[in-house]
Amino acid sequence: MIICGRRADRLAKIKDTHPHIITRVCDVADAAQWEELYNWTIQNHPEVNILMNNAGIQLVTDLTHPVHLDRVIDEVEINFIAPVHLSSLFASHLQTKEEAAIINISSGLAFVPIAFMPVYCATKAAIHSLTLSLRHQLKDTSV
Repeated sequence: MIICGRRADRLAKIKDTHPHIITRVCDVADAAQWEELYNWTIQNHPEVNILMNNAGIQLVTDLTHPVHLDRVIDEVEINFIAPVHLSSLFASHLQTKEEAAIINISSGLAFVPIAFMPVYCATKAAIHSLTLSLRHQLKDTSV
């Protein structure tokens, strides 16, 4: 199992507790790191057969006032665009495996949103829709 995260200290604690887990520092808020993560994984661990998109941020947003656009962009990029790109990067590799999966973590808030977190809820609804489409596109593969 490989896990990635942006905080090296937290990954080190996980590694200390579970030495069999492979860790990699990667900040999914940084688009350049998506491709670096993919390339590193394929080069060093070509046996990988599952991608789990689990990163996310949840920000309170009041749409009745001007929003801080950088916060909205961060939330959408981390919660939705990163899983889209990572899924597209790993899809070809995963299709070469006898058994494979792409797992996208959504939320019940995709279906019953909380008004004070509208962007988060919308990204989780988008992840649900993306997953249905991806499942259809990969239906004739091992993924």
